[in-house]
Amino acid sequence: DIKVSGNTVYVGGQFDSIGGQPRSCIAALSATTGLATDWNPNAVKSSYPAVNALVLSGSTVYVGGAFTGIGGKARTNIAALDAATGTATDWAPETDTGSYSDVNALALSGSLVYAGGDFSGIGGKARNGLAAIDAATGAATDWNPDADNGEGLVTTLAVLGTTVFAGGGFTTMGVETRNFLAAVDTVTGLPTAWNPNAGSYIEALAVNGTSVYVGGQFTTIGGNSRPYFAEFPLADTT
Repeated sequence: DIKVSGNTVYVGGQFDSIGGQPRSCIAALSATTGLATDWNPNAVKSSYPAVNALVLSGSTVYVGGAFTGIGGKARTNIAALDAATGTATDWAPETDTGSYSDVNALALSGSLVYAGGDFSGIGGKARNGLAAIDAATGAATDWNPDADNGEGLVTTLAVLGTTVFAGGGFTTMGVETRNFLAAVDTVTGLPTAWNPNAGSYIEALAVNGTSVYVGGQFTTIGGNSRPYFAEFPLADTT
């Protein structure tokens, strides 16, 4: 994942060096030179650490991935880092520690951090694949969409107004069938009537004021042939 703030490019991934410096999975680069700055949170795990998602908010960088420590502190797959020092803050929602508990996607809206992944618990509560976390306390809210009834995989998120768009490998959201793509009400946690019925995995989402853009492994979506990329007007589900 890549996010930009001023002259700094924050990068997450599965690398061990970047910008001319040793860096484990996360780094800050100069947007001018491409060189790594001194910012070095250093994600760690016994095998295959990764940083999959970044969200910037003022002086905080929220990160999600597959790690057991980052920013000098023990953190399980999700953390908040000081944008200046790289040190982990006290914010620590923690996912479950099962074999599949990574955080794949993050989105920020107001005082909430939305997290998507293949976890079954986060922020102190049982949550399958999708959760809303208080940006101040790190506790999961009561919002509970329940992707795939415990076997969900959410890979990408976008928030617009009162809707969270989620994509991934799930086939249900709560008790409703939603193949790989869903829109969830931010208040109730229930899927809306929007149901494009993608033919396969969704890997990327972006929204603006008029459209939802999706990319992934599908060749059909919204009742049409659309290999790997599609646009949906927000006023319609076509």
